[in-house]
Amino acid sequence: MAVKTWTKATLGAAALCGVLSMGAATANAAVFDFQQAGNTSAQPLGFSQGSISGTVTAQYSGPYAGSLTPVVTQNTYGLGVSTWYHENGEVDGAPGVETLLFEFDTKVRLNSVSFAKADDNGCVFGLCWDDDWTVKVDDVTVANDSQQNPFLFGGLSGIVASSFSVSANGWDDSWRVSQMDVSAVPLPAAAWFLLTALGGLFGTRWLKKGQTA
Repeated sequence: MAVKTWTKATLGAAALCGVLSMGAATANAAVFDFQQAGNTSAQPLGFSQGSISGTVTAQYSGPYAGSLTPVVTQNTYGLGVSTWYHENGEVDGAPGVETLLFEFDTKVRLNSVSFAKADDNGCVFGLCWDDDWTVKVDDVTVANDSQQNPFLFGGLSGIVASSFSVSANGWDDSWRVSQMDVSAVPLPAAAWFLLTALGGLFGTRWLKKGQTA
């Protein structure tokens, strides 16, 4: 009788954990659309959706770096960088390297990041813009001068990390980040088995208590 009771309780807990895990996997996928009306700026800029949250910080390295204060800009095309010098508010490489750093409060699975305003400046006096971006994950370079748009982290499987950055290294680079697709990292299978065992244990005790009463 005790074995049957424990088995029923365990199966019930397993079913519940399976439903919860499926629901969590669906609910924890998040696409952040950074395109909004108007022109705003912040340093850093916060973002939050469901269980995923973090900040975007503007960075600059190059000439006059000591006297320039970069900020994150946001408009209908997405996120950019302004240093208040030779600026259009986009992430560009003139006169120095501008970067957007995305940091998450907990580790996430990075799926993709999309760019806007890329290669839309045409040619001037025979000089043509050929926009690209350098991508780092947890401060490790994963792509140099990439033109993949959207950029896919780790192909179709994504990369688990706590931060990533995109930089404009060339004087002719100028673009904005329009969207970011990330997912919360689900609990490992061992954790669900532990929850199942605990559910079975407490379920058994609850049934025994009811039978004693």
